[in-house]
Amino acid sequence: MIGRRVVSLFPVMTQDEALDVTAIHSAAGLTAGLPVTTRPFRAPHFTVSDAGLVGSGNPARPGEVSLAHYGVLFLDELDEFRRTAIEALACAVKDESVNVRGVRMPARPYLVAAANPCPCGHAGTDRCHCGDERKAAYRKRLNAYREALNLVEVEI
Repeated sequence: MIGRRVVSLFPVMTQDEALDVTAIHSAAGLTAGLPVTTRPFRAPHFTVSDAGLVGSGNPARPGEVSLAHYGVLFLDELDEFRRTAIEALACAVKDESVNVRGVRMPARPYLVAAANPCPCGHAGTDRCHCGDERKAAYRKRLNAYREALNLVEVEI
Protein backbone atom coordinates (compact mmCIF):
# COMPACT_ATOMS: atom_id res chain seq x y z
CA MET A 1 0.00 0.00 0.00
CA ILE A 2 2.83 2.43 0.81
CA GLY A 3 4.42 1.81 -2.59
CA ARG A 4 1.24 2.88 -4.37
CA ARG A 5 0.84 5.98 -2.22
CA VAL A 6 4.37 7.34 -2.75
CA VAL A 7 3.51 8.69 -6.20
CA SER A 8 0.81 10.90 -4.66
CA LEU A 9 3.51 12.73 -2.65
CA PHE A 10 5.19 14.02 -5.79
CA PRO A 11 4.45 17.47 -7.23
CA VAL A 12 2.33 17.82 -10.35
CA MET A 13 4.36 17.07 -13.49
CA THR A 14 5.73 20.02 -15.40
CA GLN A 15 4.77 20.38 -19.04
CA ASP A 16 8.21 19.14 -20.14
CA GLU A 17 7.96 16.10 -17.86
CA ALA A 18 4.46 15.33 -19.18
CA LEU A 19 5.73 15.54 -22.77
CA ASP A 20 8.62 13.15 -22.00
CA VAL A 21 6.34 10.65 -20.24
CA THR A 22 3.73 10.88 -23.00
CA ALA A 23 6.38 10.19 -25.66
CA ILE A 24 7.61 7.11 -23.79
CA HIS A 25 4.11 5.75 -23.23
CA SER A 26 3.19 6.47 -26.85
CA ALA A 27 6.22 4.45 -28.03
CA ALA A 28 4.88 1.57 -25.94
CA GLY A 29 1.38 1.95 -27.38
CA LEU A 30 -0.06 2.89 -24.00
CA THR A 31 -1.73 6.18 -24.91
CA ALA A 32 -4.91 6.70 -26.86
CA GLY A 33 -3.56 9.90 -28.37
CA LEU A 34 -4.02 11.70 -25.06
CA PRO A 35 -1.20 13.27 -23.07
CA VAL A 36 -0.11 11.60 -19.83
CA THR A 37 -0.76 14.10 -17.05
CA THR A 38 -0.14 12.05 -13.91
CA ARG A 39 3.11 10.58 -12.71
CA PRO A 40 3.40 6.92 -13.67
CA PHE A 41 3.30 4.09 -11.18
CA ARG A 42 4.70 0.80 -12.48
CA ALA A 43 4.84 -2.43 -10.47
CA PRO A 44 6.25 -5.24 -12.61
CA HIS A 45 5.94 -8.79 -11.33
CA PHE A 46 9.21 -10.34 -10.20
CA THR A 47 9.02 -12.75 -13.15
CA VAL A 48 9.46 -9.85 -15.60
CA SER A 49 12.21 -10.51 -18.12
CA ASP A 50 15.33 -8.36 -18.24
CA ALA A 51 14.07 -7.00 -21.58
CA GLY A 52 10.67 -6.23 -20.07
CA LEU A 53 12.36 -4.33 -17.28
CA VAL A 54 14.79 -2.24 -19.35
CA GLY A 55 13.37 -2.41 -22.89
CA SER A 56 14.08 -4.27 -26.12
CA GLY A 57 12.68 -5.12 -29.49
CA ASN A 58 12.76 -4.10 -33.08
CA PRO A 59 11.44 -1.47 -33.23
CA ALA A 60 12.74 -0.44 -29.82
CA ARG A 61 10.14 -0.55 -27.04
CA PRO A 62 10.54 0.98 -23.60
CA GLY A 63 10.75 -1.26 -20.56
CA GLU A 64 9.29 -0.74 -17.11
CA VAL A 65 12.17 1.51 -15.98
CA SER A 66 11.42 3.99 -18.79
CA LEU A 67 7.66 3.63 -18.40
CA ALA A 68 8.15 4.75 -14.79
CA HIS A 69 10.17 7.82 -15.85
CA TYR A 70 9.38 10.74 -13.48
CA GLY A 71 7.17 8.40 -11.46
CA VAL A 72 7.52 5.33 -9.23
CA LEU A 73 8.91 1.92 -10.11
CA PHE A 74 7.75 -0.43 -7.35
CA LEU A 75 9.58 -3.73 -6.93
CA ASP A 76 7.51 -5.94 -4.65
CA GLU A 77 9.21 -9.09 -3.33
CA LEU A 78 12.61 -7.62 -4.27
CA ASP A 79 14.39 -10.85 -3.30
CA GLU A 80 12.46 -12.78 -5.97
CA PHE A 81 13.79 -10.74 -8.92
CA ARG A 82 16.56 -12.39 -10.91
CA ARG A 83 20.05 -11.06 -10.35
CA THR A 84 20.45 -10.27 -14.06
CA ALA A 85 17.28 -8.16 -13.97
CA ILE A 86 18.56 -6.21 -10.96
CA GLU A 87 21.94 -5.68 -12.64
CA ALA A 88 20.29 -4.40 -15.84
CA LEU A 89 18.02 -2.14 -13.81
CA ALA A 90 20.95 -0.83 -11.77
CA CYS A 91 22.80 0.19 -14.95
CA ALA A 92 19.72 1.97 -16.32
CA VAL A 93 19.10 3.85 -13.08
CA LYS A 94 22.76 4.83 -12.74
CA ASP A 95 22.89 6.13 -16.32
CA GLU A 96 19.38 7.61 -16.06
CA SER A 97 18.68 6.14 -19.48
CA VAL A 98 18.54 2.95 -21.49
CA ASN A 99 19.93 2.41 -24.97
CA VAL A 100 17.77 -0.01 -26.95
CA ARG A 101 18.95 -0.69 -30.49
CA GLY A 102 20.51 2.78 -30.71
CA VAL A 103 17.47 4.53 -29.28
CA ARG A 104 18.11 6.35 -26.00
CA MET A 105 15.16 6.20 -23.62
CA PRO A 106 15.14 8.19 -20.39
CA ALA A 107 14.92 6.27 -17.12
CA ARG A 108 14.64 8.42 -14.02
CA PRO A 109 12.11 6.67 -11.79
CA TYR A 110 11.88 6.86 -8.04
CA LEU A 111 12.58 3.29 -6.92
CA VAL A 112 10.55 1.74 -4.11
CA ALA A 113 11.03 -1.89 -3.12
CA ALA A 114 9.51 -4.24 -0.57
CA ALA A 115 10.65 -7.54 0.87
CA ASN A 116 9.76 -9.80 3.76
CA PRO A 117 11.97 -9.69 6.88
CA CYS A 118 12.91 -13.35 6.36
CA PRO A 119 12.48 -15.94 3.59
CA CYS A 120 9.19 -17.33 4.91
CA GLY A 121 7.73 -13.93 5.77
CA HIS A 122 6.90 -14.88 9.36
CA ALA A 123 9.94 -13.52 11.22
CA GLY A 124 9.38 -13.08 14.93
CA THR A 125 6.39 -15.45 15.10
CA ASP A 126 5.89 -19.11 15.99
CA ARG A 127 5.29 -19.84 12.30
CA CYS A 128 8.87 -18.90 11.30
CA HIS A 129 11.18 -21.88 11.02
CA CYS A 130 13.98 -20.23 9.07
CA GLY A 131 17.38 -21.12 10.43
CA ASP A 132 20.10 -18.57 11.03
CA GLU A 133 22.01 -19.62 7.90
CA ARG A 134 18.93 -19.26 5.71
CA LYS A 135 18.16 -15.83 7.18
CA ALA A 136 21.77 -14.72 6.71
CA ALA A 137 21.80 -15.80 3.05
CA TYR A 138 18.49 -14.02 2.49
CA ARG A 139 19.78 -10.80 4.09
CA LYS A 140 22.98 -11.02 2.06
CA ARG A 141 20.98 -11.24 -1.18
CA LEU A 142 18.70 -8.34 -0.16
CA ASN A 143 21.70 -6.21 0.83
CA ALA A 144 23.38 -6.89 -2.52
CA TYR A 145 20.23 -5.83 -4.38
CA ARG A 146 19.79 -2.79 -2.15
CA GLU A 147 23.37 -1.69 -2.75
CA ALA A 148 23.17 -2.30 -6.51
CA LEU A 149 20.05 -0.14 -6.75
CA ASN A 150 21.23 2.41 -4.16
CA LEU A 151 18.12 1.85 -2.04
CA VAL A 152 17.75 3.05 1.53
CA GLU A 153 16.42 0.41 3.91
CA VAL A 154 13.41 1.37 5.97
CA GLU A 155 11.87 -1.18 8.30
CA ILE A 156 8.11 -0.94 8.81
